[in-house]
This record gives sequence, C-alpha cells and structure tokens, in this order.
Amino acid sequence: MSYSICNVLREAGIKDIVRWLPFEAGGEEIKNRLRNKMIRPTTIPQTWEDLIIEHAVAREAIRLGFQHHKSLPGRCGV
Repeated sequence: MSYSICNVLREAGIKDIVRWLPFEAGGEEIKNRLRNKMIRPTTIPQTWEDLIIEHAVAREAIRLGFQHHKSLPGRCGV
C-alpha cells in the first residue's frame, strides 16, 4: 500500500477511508498521515492509529479493486 496510498485516497475519497476508523479523526489529519506515508513508503506504522489508518486504506483498495473487477465484461463466454 505504501507506494499507491495516495492513489487510493484520490480514487476512494477521504470519507470512504475514514468510515473504517474506530476513532474520530479529521480529514486533513488523515490526508497528512497518508502523505507522510507516501513520501516515506518503507516506514512501518509507529502508532496504533497509523496502523489502523493503513488498514482502512487497504480495505478501500480491496473494495475499489472488486468494483473494478465487477465492471469488466465476462470472460470465456461466461
């Protein structure tokens, strides 16, 4: 997720990421944390909140991938 984290943010939007968080956080705070992850992609989360935010982005990436997959035409005559 590190290298494409802001792509997921742009595609999903902040509201779809924040909905997965079990704590209150402002949109700008989340965006700043994700931007920091983007410029330092090999770092590991240092706080519980950072870990949960990365999980939220991963959930949205999976959801977006599934939606994209559903939009593809059927293969092999299915």
